[in-house]
Amino acid sequence: MKRKLPSLFQLARSVGYGLGMQFEGKRDIYDACGYPQELKWNDYYNYYQRNDLAGRIIDAFADETWRLTPILKEGESRSDQESPTPFLEAWNILQKRLNLFAALKKLDQLSLLGEYAVLFLGVSGSLDLAQELKTVSEDQLIYTIPLSQNEISIESYDEDPGSPRFGLPLLYKADIKMGKKKTQLKIHHSRCLHVVENTLFSKTSGEPKLKRIANRLIDLEKVLGGSSEAVWLSLYRGLAFLAKEDANFPEAGSEEEKALETEIDNYVNGLRRYMKLKGVDVKDLGTDTVDPRGIFDVLLSSITGALGIPKRVLIGSESGQLASTQDDANWAAVIGSRQINYAETSILNPLINWLMNHGVLPLSEEYSIVWPSLFQLTELQKAEYAWKVAQSIDRATNGRPFTMMPPADFAERYLQYLTPDNEVEDYLEKPETEPAPRGDTGVVPPDEEEEDEADTSGGR
Repeated sequence: MKRKLPSLFQLARSVGYGLGMQFEGKRDIYDACGYPQELKWNDYYNYYQRNDLAGRIIDAFADETWRLTPILKEGESRSDQESPTPFLEAWNILQKRLNLFAALKKLDQLSLLGEYAVLFLGVSGSLDLAQELKTVSEDQLIYTIPLSQNEISIESYDEDPGSPRFGLPLLYKADIKMGKKKTQLKIHHSRCLHVVENTLFSKTSGEPKLKRIANRLIDLEKVLGGSSEAVWLSLYRGLAFLAKEDANFPEAGSEEEKALETEIDNYVNGLRRYMKLKGVDVKDLGTDTVDPRGIFDVLLSSITGALGIPKRVLIGSESGQLASTQDDANWAAVIGSRQINYAETSILNPLINWLMNHGVLPLSEEYSIVWPSLFQLTELQKAEYAWKVAQSIDRATNGRPFTMMPPADFAERYLQYLTPDNEVEDYLEKPETEPAPRGDTGVVPPDEEEEDEADTSGGR
């Protein structure tokens, strides 16, 4: 018997049940677990502000992406070297004057937090920001303002199918904060840089970094908050007061009841460690311990797996151990890919092209971006590696390693130490010494030294 495939209407209706629905809507996991069906920008912002792990996640990606300043190259010239080309020199002056990399890092954080972020580039002399920006001079670019999805929205799109900007924003509506006040502005797209990461279904909006792990963050809140409450309740369960067989509790509102409650209150909430009671037995309900580490570790593994962050990198340390070299290498690979595939292609290249197209930077057809290596060995790791290389060279050359590699080259390559030229020349000009015969250490005993001195003085 053939199964009838569901119609599009039935599929749409099943999706309409919502996230977490099972058994045709009879079971709602999201409702039972307290997961929201829809998350808005304010939800992500609140996670970032109040959830320690969520804040760490957003900052970790942005901080590590921009930790080492990217280098611009034009031909053989680099922006971090002396005598750069006019293009690189203008770039260096501009990025220092406007503190561009700090603004780009903040822009990155805001794009991680929401579906997009926008960099508003302020130009002097602009009266109507809703008009297209033409060519300007370098000095006219006077500020940059990173804006979150909550601060700037898309007012209209380019709906012309024949336009190269079809489906992209034409006009923005921004709320610029000025102290406690807000100023609403209409801004043309030519004055903005629209930044989006994780674009799967749209060119103008992506997936917030916290969206995929939102349920696990809520679970962590329940585990940590519930464990704290459980510790509070279980660490000291309290006391049970039992009336003896031949006694009754005082009547409600009587002086005896007030006196009994005073004794109990002084013991529980005060520093007095005794009670004066009559006709009452006291039973200690004991204590208990709560250990949420197992559940916490499972949730943390789910979060780090979804984000591609090694666990020890995310939380800083685990069981008193710092992140391993392999963890650092894996994390550097994740960020290195993000630098090239997002920070460079979606932020730096569009910004530099905007600056050239609007006359702020000289035109350059061969510029490129170089990202410094994020994976760096510690001084101890460098020394251990250099020692192993030196041993290998020594064995390969039968005890004459300098015939394969001069000491200065070895120090520069493996220890990042630049040996002065005169030191190298002095070393290479030293004559080779004959090895001491076996059993002869070359050290003269003190007694023989004294005899030699006596013989020398007596023969004068």
